[in-house]
Amino acid sequence: MAELPHLGKNCALSNCQLLDFTPFECRDCSQHFCSTHRFAHNCPNKNLNTLTEIPTGSAGAPLRPYLCSFNGCRSAESIKVVCPGCEVNFCLKHRLDVDHGCSSLEKQKKPVVPPALTAQIEKEIREKKEKEEKKTPVERKEKVLSAEEQKRADRVAVMKLKMKEKGGDLAHIFVITPSDGQRRPIGVAKNWSVGRCVDAALKTFNIPNENGVFGAENFRFFSESGEVLGEADGMLTKVADLGSVILRKDE
Repeated sequence: MAELPHLGKNCALSNCQLLDFTPFECRDCSQHFCSTHRFAHNCPNKNLNTLTEIPTGSAGAPLRPYLCSFNGCRSAESIKVVCPGCEVNFCLKHRLDVDHGCSSLEKQKKPVVPPALTAQIEKEIREKKEKEEKKTPVERKEKVLSAEEQKRADRVAVMKLKMKEKGGDLAHIFVITPSDGQRRPIGVAKNWSVGRCVDAALKTFNIPNENGVFGAENFRFFSESGEVLGEADGMLTKVADLGSVILRKDE
């Protein structure tokens, strides 16, 4: 900018020397600085905002001598607006700690939970969950559904199952497993026998299948009245679509 040497001033900070056309004069050391270093120049005479009277312009109107310290802001106020966190002056727009990125915010961190306490809490939650899972339906005090509510819940369960199925036109039966009190639907082909449906239920529920093993107790389907279903019989000749059977070992 050699063609306009008389305009602006260089920043007085030795490692800056930036030519600024709107320099700021420090009220304490009377040197000129760029906008970046107007407050951050380690002023040897720093005594921020200690004016005894507010200067006035030529028209008698009061000036605003208290400049905002926020980087890039050129606003000023006629009164001090000092942040209690960093003890620096700001304009009304940047007076809040979140608005000027106050350094005190970094110190206000959430308390760190000791790892030992975290592990203890997780252990208690896990033990409580395991204990709850071991309870029978009676101990869990599960809500007993009315007949209409049960039909609606069955339709929803089957609809969710159909979304996952890859087969074609399947029938659906609900299998009750007394060991865990669960009542869950499975999809079966309409021409399957009872025995094949038993195998499908064991596979679906990840129950070890020992049917046919010498000396082992076989899993069988029972009606809700307790009648055992013949393995060679057609499934849908014994139970209607969306009907229920009990899966347990033949004692």
